[in-house]
Amino acid sequence: MLTNRTFFVYVAMMTLVVVASNFLVQYPLPGSIAGMQLGDLLTWGAFSYPVAFLVTDLTNRQFGPQVARKVVVAGFAVAIVLSFLVATPRIAIASGSAFLLGQFLDISLFNKLRAQSWWRAPLVGSLVGSLLDTTIFFLSPSPPSSCSSARMTVLRSKTRRCSACSRPRRHAGSPGHSVT
Repeated sequence: MLTNRTFFVYVAMMTLVVVASNFLVQYPLPGSIAGMQLGDLLTWGAFSYPVAFLVTDLTNRQFGPQVARKVVVAGFAVAIVLSFLVATPRIAIASGSAFLLGQFLDISLFNKLRAQSWWRAPLVGSLVGSLLDTTIFFLSPSPPSSCSSARMTVLRSKTRRCSACSRPRRHAGSPGHSVT
């Protein structure tokens, strides 16, 4: 039985994951593998965001798709407002658009596959939903990934910052970047 308290706990978890991920997506992963800079491929947000799909799947398993959709919409509304405080507007908008579509696809696939093996519904729903989410997020008009190809600006403090998001970037001097 869904109580208001349970509903708000799921919404709070969803909000926390999305806001934390929108903050963490601004920070590239340090280091390199085989000469490739990890910061050009991954941010810290890539590690926290999949938990949003776990929250959705747990809600869907316990209460069904209608409640899962309500949790997604409520979590989305609160998270987008808070994301404007901790991230750039571009990240908040790209994240919100991608989030809704990816989560709704996850809920639909999960619900269609729920009668099969216990692991198939969350695996397929989360993988396909996150693939759609990631595609929309990084193909949005001004995605956060544009920082890797955006013109870099050296401010008075000589800290290199991305002109797309004004955040410090460690890979500012790597190939393909224009530093002014």
